[in-house]
Amino acid sequence: MEFQQVRYFVALCETLNFTRAAEQCNVTQPSLTRAIQALEAEFGGPLLHRERNNTHLTDLGHIVRPYLEALMTQIVTAKTRASEFAQIKDVSLAVGMMCTIGPQRLIGLMKKYRDQYPGVYITLRDANGKTLQKLLDEGEIDVAVLSFPGETPDRFHAQPLYSERFVIAFAEGHEFEKLNAVRLRNLHQKLYLSRVNCEFGEYMLELYRQNCV
Repeated sequence: MEFQQVRYFVALCETLNFTRAAEQCNVTQPSLTRAIQALEAEFGGPLLHRERNNTHLTDLGHIVRPYLEALMTQIVTAKTRASEFAQIKDVSLAVGMMCTIGPQRLIGLMKKYRDQYPGVYITLRDANGKTLQKLLDEGEIDVAVLSFPGETPDRFHAQPLYSERFVIAFAEGHEFEKLNAVRLRNLHQKLYLSRVNCEFGEYMLELYRQNCV
């Protein structure tokens, strides 16, 4: 069964006239007639009684009509949704955000994207880096804004957005105030504040062990 056969039959159900149905479908009447005959052969019986001024559905035609009309509706809807998706209309985008990234960096980006693609419904989900990787692997989110300690895993396609440095904050009068830069070895045996669940905590500790022990 072909889409055109279904379309021609639905048009015939509405018009009950081969000439008008052919005009409505923008085809020649012989082409429409052959398509209906092929459809009848597939269903195993006539779908319409062909009389000069009284074309009407057979019992078989009445049986299959609601199914083919529903199929026609679904096909049209599917084509419309596919077209909308191709044009980025009425689609959703799930974005994961690493919780340590300041939202001020992304406000302008989100506004620009929203202005350019108003038909995209964006949802944001914040989590730590490991959780976001898991959500990406499981298809729960489409894209994530996060950073990886070291190299980006090969299974992800990464696009750099910006870079930033690690900095040391200390009180006025601290011995680090005399330094132009604080090196890892300068941190040996120093007290510091550690944020719980820091994404780079283990990475920094390993760097510290390699450079200071």
